[in-house]
Amino acid sequence: MADRERSGKPAKPGGRGVRLWEAVVLAVIVGVASYAAGLRNGVKTEQRRAERAMAGESAHAHDEGMGEGMGESPGPVKSGGMPEMSKEELKERLADFGVEELVNIGNQHLDEARAGGEGQDPEGAHRRFLIAAAAYETAIAKKPNDPNLITDLGIALRGLGDSEGAVARFREAAKADAKHPQSRFNLGLVLSADLKRNDEAIAAWEDYLRIAPKGDPSRATVEKELKKLKG
Repeated sequence: MADRERSGKPAKPGGRGVRLWEAVVLAVIVGVASYAAGLRNGVKTEQRRAERAMAGESAHAHDEGMGEGMGESPGPVKSGGMPEMSKEELKERLADFGVEELVNIGNQHLDEARAGGEGQDPEGAHRRFLIAAAAYETAIAKKPNDPNLITDLGIALRGLGDSEGAVARFREAAKADAKHPQSRFNLGLVLSADLKRNDEAIAAWEDYLRIAPKGDPSRATVEKELKKLKG
């Protein structure tokens, strides 16, 4: 059973369904961040800012018009042109972006990682999950206790193979919002499918059924899975 569409947020143009498998991470970040910010002018300035950030330079190291170079390489580059960086390094480079920009970066990479990339290019999918997790964590630091951001981070962590971390985030999102069905849905899914902790999964999904709208499309799926778990 596939995990739920992230947090019920509407798709953003240029986000869902876009498959930029050959694009470098810098181009993705620049394109999405620029759209999110609604930039009509100064696109070159924003592009250089993102390039400097991902290259490890200070976002404020140069003024407008002081060269187009990328600076020193941030490290080894794997297939697809994506630099090998840890999540903490990525978070440092994303620190100057606003919450909306970070959400769009996270959504873009999470969607791509889940849209077939994992089977076709496991390393590429892993890097996209990592970028998504870094973007969501950076956004959460700026906007704490947002159940949608926390839920999306949990999905990214699951993509990285950290099911326990995902469970912790889904519980955190549920605590932040007593009527947030997506966190309960994903909590039940990971507890059941990944960790085989069926009693906890049953509790999570029963909680989901208690608060989810009657017309929620996942209700039938949850009811079916509950019957299986209860035998």
